[in-house]
Amino acid sequence: MLGICHDLRSCLKAGTDSQHKELDSLFQSLDLTDRHGFAVFVAAHLIGWRAAWQVWSSFAADRLEMTLLDYPAMMSADLADLGFDAARLPKLALAENGLCADGVHRAAGIAYVLAGSRMGISAIRRQPNWGTDHGRADTYLSDDSGGRFFRALLDWMNGPEGHAIDRDRALDAARGTFGLFRAALEQARKALH
Repeated sequence: MLGICHDLRSCLKAGTDSQHKELDSLFQSLDLTDRHGFAVFVAAHLIGWRAAWQVWSSFAADRLEMTLLDYPAMMSADLADLGFDAARLPKLALAENGLCADGVHRAAGIAYVLAGSRMGISAIRRQPNWGTDHGRADTYLSDDSGGRFFRALLDWMNGPEGHAIDRDRALDAARGTFGLFRAALEQARKALH
């Protein structure tokens, strides 16, 4: 693992730093002011979120006691508004990306990446993008609940359940989740070529 970490979040943050930067760079290479670039962005997120949705929604309900908006449905609607059929996108499975969601330890790592993704969306939303600029196809981007979920996750991580998490298993799952979204971006680019 990473040596001594003071808490679960710092372990996950330090242990995924290179994957996080790499994935951010890949997504930043998309021109979100262009309809096609914006569609690839939304499609990639949809492919990744669909694969991890059950783990994330169960974790949010069971551990954070929060109900989520249906992000995959929001992204599917955004793609339909852009003229793409989300049902035709490839589907990825957690296991295909070396991810095993065997209980709360790995689910915590997956949740960390997904909650962080929603926080990142708030920064992207403030930048020019095709959906917002054209008054459509931005349901997913316009949702501002990411901060609420991220704060709830941090509170959980700092509580007794979070302190009991096996950090190695959570870190393994977080790294795998970044890999899942990298694969999702590759698949979205192929599907919407």
